[in-house]
Amino acid sequence: MSADYARALNKEAVPLCPLCMKPFVLQPASHRLPTAEHSIPSCVGGTLSTGVVTCKGCNSTDGSSEDVALQRAMFGLDFVSGKGSIPAVIQNASGRIAADVEWSNPVTIRVRDGRSNNPAAFNGLKAQIRPDGIITMAFHFGFSAEAYWRACLRVSYLIAFGHFGYAYVLGDGAAQVRRILDGGPVPEGLILEAFPNGQIDSQAVIHLLGDAIFVMFRVTTHSTRWLAVPLPGGSGTDWEVLHNLYRAAERLKMDVAGQGGNPNVEIRFARDPVMRAWNIGRSFGPSNR
Repeated sequence: MSADYARALNKEAVPLCPLCMKPFVLQPASHRLPTAEHSIPSCVGGTLSTGVVTCKGCNSTDGSSEDVALQRAMFGLDFVSGKGSIPAVIQNASGRIAADVEWSNPVTIRVRDGRSNNPAAFNGLKAQIRPDGIITMAFHFGFSAEAYWRACLRVSYLIAFGHFGYAYVLGDGAAQVRRILDGGPVPEGLILEAFPNGQIDSQAVIHLLGDAIFVMFRVTTHSTRWLAVPLPGGSGTDWEVLHNLYRAAERLKMDVAGQGGNPNVEIRFARDPVMRAWNIGRSFGPSNR
């Protein structure tokens, strides 16, 4: 890491955390202590195999909240495809009921035990479960769209750092991404879903597209998906240029090396899977509630 940083600067210096850009401090109690980082969070199937190092503060504090946003977004996709459950509040004329709901066929409602449930509302729910009954539910997905987008950018940025080192991190394109990770406005229309037609060896794939870096990574919850994020290249790229890739998602096609020496794998793309699910049914939309 030190050698990579020295090469990028062409001089000796203390390496910086690639996220906060502050020097590492080799003291166990310091928030700037270098720590091994999961570029792809372990909660969605990532491993430490990328060899990326960030400071303790960026890894354990900032990273944890963004990891959760990505995981919950994937759980939301699982839910609308009939896998897994989501917390819900059922409202009827007698009160509210806390439950976990599986959106499968048939729909499964598991009422939670506890004082939060109104006995009269529970009895009312039993009366509502009939062929012509209508049940009103509010789902708690536990993430916002912006938090999910920022989490995807963070994963892609760290994968790019693992691949290109400080030569990328010290460039203008990486600085564009960090401004968003530090709380700046998140550009809409960047995240894509990738559909490889065969097995890919690695958890992440990087492809250069002109002035952009196209990062694809695999996430696993109840289902396995590939997400793709275009990042600004070393000298920087206008976000609107990258948004054009999103607009053209269904026309994009890419070939990468296949697993175990097999023929190349063709990858096709679609727009953001979370936003597609949201637009299909607004009741499934991400919420901070």
